Amino acid sequence: MPEALETLAQVEPATAEWVDWYNRHRLHGEIGHVPPVEHEANCFMASVQELPVETADLAG
Repeated sequence: MPEALETLAQVEPATAEWVDWYNRHRLHGEIGHVPPVEHEANCFMASVQELPVETADLAG
């Protein structure tokens, strides 16, 4: 069992570590059992792929 956290100096980094795990690493059942950060990246990539490419602007 982990040691008890007794001071604010101990609680703050432990809380930040847990929040990072919760937001970035845990598997979330409602979004296909992937971490939330991975799901967000997948959604972003899907939305970028749907954007039309303006080739005339790329030619300069």
